[in-house]
Amino acid sequence: MANAAIKWNVKVKQSSGGSICGRARNSSAACITQSGITSISVKYRTLGKTGDTTTTSLTVASVVFDTLQTDAYWNKIDGVAVDTIGYNFRWNFGAAVFTEPVQYVVVVTFTPASGAVWWDEVLVDLLPLLA
Repeated sequence: MANAAIKWNVKVKQSSGGSICGRARNSSAACITQSGITSISVKYRTLGKTGDTTTTSLTVASVVFDTLQTDAYWNKIDGVAVDTIGYNFRWNFGAAVFTEPVQYVVVVTFTPASGAVWWDEVLVDLLPLLA
């Protein structure tokens, strides 16, 4: 069962970077903190394809925040905040991660210091560049 409340349907322009943000909670429904997470990995592939999966390990201290954030990353959907509570997980990815103008499936796997591993899925729509 997924515990993380990740923003769904992230839209990114082709060959540009972006961010996936969310409010990740542990099995006790408390927001995760850096000390409570051992590792985080991200696995992604083109939607509808198999065998082209890429896995990346993330540095917990770089992607988990011990306090909820309500900065510009949380306000990216047409300049409107998702909510006033904020996020505690943010993966900033570079332009080389998603390159084809298709939809990608991203699976974020959280390994806690104690308890069961959990994951969440995010769909990333890559918008084509206009010529």
